[in-house]
Amino acid sequence: MCLQRSHHCREDGARLEVAIPREGHSATLLPNGKVLVVGGGATAATSKIAELFDPAANGGKGAWRTTAPLPQGRFSHTATLLPNGKVLVIGGEWKEKSDVPKRSRVSLDHIYDPAADGGKGAWTVAGSLQVQRFGHTATLLPSGNILVVGGFNEQGKSVTSIELYSPSTKKGRSTSIVIGEFEDLRYPTSATLLPHGNVLIVGNTNYNENSCLHHAHIVTVSTNQQSAMDTVVSDPLDLCAPTVTILQDKSALIVGVAVEEGEDITKALLYDSTKQPDNWIEAWRTTDPPHTVGRLHTATTLPNGTVLFAGGYTDSAEIFVPATTNTTTRWSRTDDMTSLRSRHTATKLLNNTILVVGGADESDNPLASAEIYEPAMSTAAATVTALPKHQGATNQPRATK
Repeated sequence: MCLQRSHHCREDGARLEVAIPREGHSATLLPNGKVLVVGGGATAATSKIAELFDPAANGGKGAWRTTAPLPQGRFSHTATLLPNGKVLVIGGEWKEKSDVPKRSRVSLDHIYDPAADGGKGAWTVAGSLQVQRFGHTATLLPSGNILVVGGFNEQGKSVTSIELYSPSTKKGRSTSIVIGEFEDLRYPTSATLLPHGNVLIVGNTNYNENSCLHHAHIVTVSTNQQSAMDTVVSDPLDLCAPTVTILQDKSALIVGVAVEEGEDITKALLYDSTKQPDNWIEAWRTTDPPHTVGRLHTATTLPNGTVLFAGGYTDSAEIFVPATTNTTTRWSRTDDMTSLRSRHTATKLLNNTILVVGGADESDNPLASAEIYEPAMSTAAATVTALPKHQGATNQPRATK
């Protein structure tokens, strides 16, 4: 996040840009240290463009290059790094033209192999969900299977089925089965694997009423991977669009907005994720919220156990400092981003810097810019760096969502 007023900016000073403006994209850290950025373009054609960011290239300044295009362009999909180093892209939606309101769901899922084609990367068809969807979550389980929850269908209605996705079979194709059903799930914005193997789902939003339902879900997948139990857990706050971060003490930090008299008010919760099922309801407690970040921000754990919160219809960034035996939790400001962002991605690289890509500006136009945040090992200081501009950057109309 290169600020002109900051003495930490490099002299080359250029901002980093991706090939196309992206919103609703995914950014996945690969085992080789590169980041795969997929989807989020204004149309089906531009959303096929896939890029790799290599932080070690260009003398350590970082560089972008295109890789094999995604066979079906999409946004509002998920991208999951598999244990074998490949990336599974599930679901999403697409538009033929940016000025056409009709959108369609993507029917096929694909796997990206960064080692294929002589290291250039290639895509193969993986399979498809039983119920195609976009705006869903995908959580990698200890079994290697992926829990797919929520989202919307082509008619814009909430998908209530719970699916278990097996990335590979003896026939080489992925399979997905329905293992459960929600009664009232609307639009979960976060699904997080807890230490005991269950999945915490929060952000149960009813967008038709611009409100959030006053509970979370705990999903437990059976030992034989054939069924799932959904436990509804009341929480003290009705948070929309939250992020969930597992802290070093295994508690979950949940930050989102509550809609009060038509206004977004940022609030925060701590959830004791080590509690067993009979104690889940007692596991919640409120904590101080951040001062500046808002709806649709990102939260990224830093090497020292603190958490970087950035954006959410603002350019602000803050650091959450967990409590210790001698101190209470606290928030501290850090350098602002160079652009106001929401719906962006923030990916921690192997060198512990944070790559922030795309998102939307204050007018909901998608952004082609990206920035690097270089955290300090202290709890309140950070350095910043700027990287070379992508040579193919262009301006594209936004995809209306």
